[in-house]
Amino acid sequence: MKKDVAKDKNMINQQLLDPQSIVVVGGSEDVTKPGGKILKNIIDGGYRGKLYVLNPKADSIQGIKHIRTRRICQTQTWQ
Repeated sequence: MKKDVAKDKNMINQQLLDPQSIVVVGGSEDVTKPGGKILKNIIDGGYRGKLYVLNPKADSIQGIKHIRTRRICQTQTWQ
């Protein structure tokens, strides 16, 4: 049973440290705002996975095409 817990913990750590995709809710062009700063840090850090920005007010945020609705959340299975 301890092996199962350790395996689950390692899987969760891997998903947190090296995710296949990231959604920044409330991403902003303004890097002084939390959503803007987080997005900039992800981009500047060289993240290579799928990157989505959820913001209803612009066509793109920091060069990333945005999503105006929660459709990305509706197509994913969140566990």
